[in-house]
Amino acid sequence: MLNQRIVEKSSKDFRHDINALRALAVLGVVLYHYKVPLLNGGFAGVDIFFVISGYLMTKTIVNTIESGSFSLKSFYSRRINRILPALLFLVTAVLAISFFIYLPIGFRDLAKNALGSILFFSNLLYYKKDYFDASTETNVFLHTWSLSVEWQFYMLLPLLLLLISKFIDVSKKQFRLFFITITFLCFLVSMIAKNYWPSASFYLFPTRSWEMLVGGIAFLTEDFFKKNTPKETTYVAYLLLIFSLFWLSPTMEWPGFWTIIPVLGTFVIIVTNDKSIGIIKTQWIQFFGNISYSLYLWHWPLLVVASYLGFHDGIQTSTILIALSVAMAFFSTTYVESNKMLPTRSILIATFSISVLTACLTFFDTNDFLFRRDSIQISRYALDHSRELDIQFGTPDCFISSGTNNYNKSECLKIERDKKNYLLLGDSHSAHLSQSLRSNFDALNINMNQASSSGCMPLLNTVGQERCTDLIDYIYSKYLPTYASEIDGVIISANWIDGNIETLIPDIQKTIDYLVKLRIPIILIGQNETYLLPYATIAAREVNGNKNLSNKFINRKSREINSLLKSQFPKYYVDIYNTIMIKQISSLKVPYMFDENHFTKYGADLVSLRILTNANFKNFVNIKRKDLKTNRTFGSS
Repeated sequence: MLNQRIVEKSSKDFRHDINALRALAVLGVVLYHYKVPLLNGGFAGVDIFFVISGYLMTKTIVNTIESGSFSLKSFYSRRINRILPALLFLVTAVLAISFFIYLPIGFRDLAKNALGSILFFSNLLYYKKDYFDASTETNVFLHTWSLSVEWQFYMLLPLLLLLISKFIDVSKKQFRLFFITITFLCFLVSMIAKNYWPSASFYLFPTRSWEMLVGGIAFLTEDFFKKNTPKETTYVAYLLLIFSLFWLSPTMEWPGFWTIIPVLGTFVIIVTNDKSIGIIKTQWIQFFGNISYSLYLWHWPLLVVASYLGFHDGIQTSTILIALSVAMAFFSTTYVESNKMLPTRSILIATFSISVLTACLTFFDTNDFLFRRDSIQISRYALDHSRELDIQFGTPDCFISSGTNNYNKSECLKIERDKKNYLLLGDSHSAHLSQSLRSNFDALNINMNQASSSGCMPLLNTVGQERCTDLIDYIYSKYLPTYASEIDGVIISANWIDGNIETLIPDIQKTIDYLVKLRIPIILIGQNETYLLPYATIAAREVNGNKNLSNKFINRKSREINSLLKSQFPKYYVDIYNTIMIKQISSLKVPYMFDENHFTKYGADLVSLRILTNANFKNFVNIKRKDLKTNRTFGSS
């Protein structure tokens, strides 16, 4: 990835273009994580790194197999010497600092993720989560998932190529065709898997391997392409990569069809090997290419820890943190990553020692003496009540999340003809209210169906993750028209700040118009407050003596979007944004939210009572069909 150097910089064969690709990739990732405006596709920098790794590793292995000098021991030793020192330095520093500032449950979770990072299985820890979810922004070692994928590639690629070389000469055309076939099959697996296991497809090696194998194809075919590719193609490829960093979006399925853009662009630049482009040899571009591995390692933990301490997004904060990331990367590259004095055996001993220590930290609350007992109890809510949360959200039958796609239409969309039938429609913000609303509706002899999915807005003609758009499109195009005469109302709830602010208002209005045309009453559950850290952590730290953290960590965007929607749709909107009216921690030390924006059952019960007593909602459940007019006179805003 960002860490591979086959040759030293002083060599005449040094690939300035590959180092420039490293610089482009790492800057894309860093600026994306620091939320630089317009750079929505910076996450594709990781895909650039994957192709580079595939090229360099295939080149190393094939060349040494062909010369008869390949050694597994030597290959793995070089990978260890290159990757582990800088990673161990980072992990040790983060654990030492976090010991004093993280609550015990948070520190144990951090230690578990650290262990996954240094043993290269962190992608296996994260694949049940969505990389683009807000909850991942508090994971200090989230970014190491890509290192784990690459390490797994390093482990398997030499074994695969050695096996193939027993039957096919690596210099023959048949070898290249076989390699290309394997790559294509891996690509097909990835394209199929994304439809069923989107999060696993993002994190796991089998669905990412094709990108690295494309890099291998680049090595095997570079002689042909260098001779037969017009010089202008390289410029187009650079423009394609830069364009992708701005045009791509987290709402796109990834990896998916659009992943071909950064992969193909990187492939073209590598195979053409154009040495005439002077700008890629400039000092600053080569500097960022040289520190790319360590910069990738340091930029994310610094951002997460700073956010935990209350230093939030902003130009000044981001500038300071990026500068600090570059400084730490330079130090790490100069004094840790480039240290050739440390033998492989010493690195392995250090890895083993730190792994054992980190494993112990995952089993014991080693820093609990720094915090009050009741604060520890509050912070543990999500861990201690995970099964209750599944029931609360309607998982997995009625709520599709990034880790599940088993929606049960017969159970969750059944019409009971002897009762009123309402549909709760939305993302996870409909799901966290589902159990509480359903229990209240059951008491009124009302049937409440549920169609909830993370990954898109619950609106007409929505865009987003396919698992979500498929369900929402089905609801609007088939379910609602079919059962319009038997559905007494649709309750739409969402984390509205996830929507595109430029199109959200017209999209909501189109949805309202559509439902009014079907003569189905509609109500919008408003935006609840959201936080920049899990609320349970904020509440626990407040109990431990840090006052007024709730206001410090409130997400202003949620307040702004609530005010906007409330003003635009006053007769349809149920305002639930008012924490003053909610007791945020129960007498049993249960917080009203367990993460940045989702209610616990305790919180959902309180909010549901506010919903049911809201004037708009009471009017909604008493609407007669004959009162609905298709010319939008009812409830028009």
